[in-house]
Amino acid sequence: MSHTYLLDLYKILAERKKHIQDTASEASPAAQLYRQGRLDALTDFSAFLRRGYHSKLPRRLQKN
Repeated sequence: MSHTYLLDLYKILAERKKHIQDTASEASPAAQLYRQGRLDALTDFSAFLRRGYHSKLPRRLQKN
């Protein structure tokens, strides 16, 4: 996996997590349950990327 793709994925995942957390104040219980599921899926995918691919980045990029 190219370094730029991995860094872009980190950025996109962070943006989507932030968007979900910012819109979490809506009242519908079904919408909140849906958002929580999306947030859990994004968190799991982010952890998978960090476990499997973060160590393959150059050291100068691993610090970010």
